[in-house]
Amino acid sequence: MAARTPVRAGLATLALLLFLLSGCAEAAGSLDLAVDRPAALRWDAGHHAGALAADDQVWVIHEDGQGLQLAAKLSAPGVAHLAVGLDDGSIYASASEEGTLKRISLADGRLNASVPSGGPRPASLLYNPILKRLASFNAGAGTVTLFDTASNSFEGLIPLGDAPVAVQLSPDGRVLALLPERLELVLLGMRPLRIFARWPLPAECTHPRDLALDSARQQVFVACGSERIAHFSLVEGSWQANWWGGAPGLAVVQLFWDGPRARLLAVTDAGSVQQAEPTAAAARALVTLPAGTLFDWDANTARLLVLKPSGAGLHSLAFISLP
Repeated sequence: MAARTPVRAGLATLALLLFLLSGCAEAAGSLDLAVDRPAALRWDAGHHAGALAADDQVWVIHEDGQGLQLAAKLSAPGVAHLAVGLDDGSIYASASEEGTLKRISLADGRLNASVPSGGPRPASLLYNPILKRLASFNAGAGTVTLFDTASNSFEGLIPLGDAPVAVQLSPDGRVLALLPERLELVLLGMRPLRIFARWPLPAECTHPRDLALDSARQQVFVACGSERIAHFSLVEGSWQANWWGGAPGLAVVQLFWDGPRARLLAVTDAGSVQQAEPTAAAARALVTLPAGTLFDWDANTARLLVLKPSGAGLHSLAFISLP
């Protein structure tokens, strides 16, 4: 056994050296969590807190001088979708098995409200901090319901025809929804609650997975479930020239817009994070994590929050700075 120790130490040193040379650094103070079915991860940079949806629970996480800490856990049967209340320090969760929407305080993990979702199998959520309205998309009916979060009251419902795989708040306060069955990018208004536009996806974008928004230039990027990324201009209301983005053979499943560096980050199904470019050959690999890792983006500090499998039924939650 003694003869093997230097070899193990050497491999560990080599792994650390390669990680540092890649330009990526994992922040101290990672948090190990015993979760089996992680489903969604959301971070509120302004409040230095976030939440994880896993195992029919919402796990509230804080960051302090010691790193990441588990603050609270709450029951939310069927939870798989979260939204951040950027102005009110809340996390909103859809508990699909209960058919409820929950409002949870990020400060102390307290459940502040639990209301009927207004439709079957509530899924994606989006909060508008200016209007203080929460849009809830119902996977069981292809509808969207609207709630006034100031009074926790139902405000309206309209048919959509599909349940989005991704939603974003547009620069003018409306909602961009990516519909995987209808293969559409849809623009919704919250006040009044109505559909303003439906734009069919490009013919080659057959398995849409996510969208990201460059608000300054009013550009939308759509991950098409392959190495291809589609590009839409909100100013022109049309799809732009083909925009590839990812590495050949790797399907892009998640996108983040890094505003401070004006770049698009693409997460692949293999767990690699790429700096996406207009040609697939120019994509730059930034870091690779295990398949099944969950990601969210801290826009204030330009860091990735990652929840990665770490073995023995554990997942490790940590921040990673990218080059």
